[in-house]
Amino acid sequence: MKQYCASLTRDFWPLDLYKQAIISKLLIPYVSWTVCDMGSSYTWLYRSLPTIHNVKSLTFFDIDKGLLAIAEEILQTCSQEYFETSYGDTVARLQTTHSINADYHTIVPLRNERINPSVQYSFLDPVPAQYIGQFDTVVCLESLECCDCKEDLARAISHCISMLKPWGNLIMSVLRYSDPDAFVVKHLRGRKHEGWLNPDLQMLKKTCTDAGLVIMIDELMNTSAIYGQYGYNEAVFIVGKKITP
Repeated sequence: MKQYCASLTRDFWPLDLYKQAIISKLLIPYVSWTVCDMGSSYTWLYRSLPTIHNVKSLTFFDIDKGLLAIAEEILQTCSQEYFETSYGDTVARLQTTHSINADYHTIVPLRNERINPSVQYSFLDPVPAQYIGQFDTVVCLESLECCDCKEDLARAISHCISMLKPWGNLIMSVLRYSDPDAFVVKHLRGRKHEGWLNPDLQMLKKTCTDAGLVIMIDELMNTSAIYGQYGYNEAVFIVGKKITP
């Protein structure tokens, strides 16, 4: 696998194989133009998405107002001086490997000018009218784990699809647990979900196709060596396209 890296975080350099797979297999090939990040819980994604060249605008959605506040705080620190002081070595590596074709002068304006105000929203709720059909790409990473039943999963995916423009891409990843150990339960219940559904690849594919998506990528990744200590032993990657007549 060709290993790309679009993250600007020192904490995640080098990225583990799971994050490298997400960036190289899902984000770089399929993220474009107007982007919705649904379930914006992970700071590595905050820093990676805005550095991909063909992102015109980016809007973060999350049910947790506190997580959105953290995102806003992170984004406000993204000055040229901040990059140079904190992540100079990482940016240099990215430029050397051609993972990004940018310097501080282009990265910082892209982040400051193309990131929209964050939105508090749960994908289980009806989609606000102003966001229906507004995005070329909806990214939903490590969020569908919160679904407690098949009905929740179908509703969440349907709502994400409704936010897409015709021919838009829905990008999903799900970390699956082998046993609902204390870490998994605490992680999910902290977001007021039980997370007992634990959807596998076939369930996700069927839910997506039933909702009208055309599947372009459906893959499994063994994550036991990476996240096995937390109970997550498998990752599911799916990319689907909204085809409309």
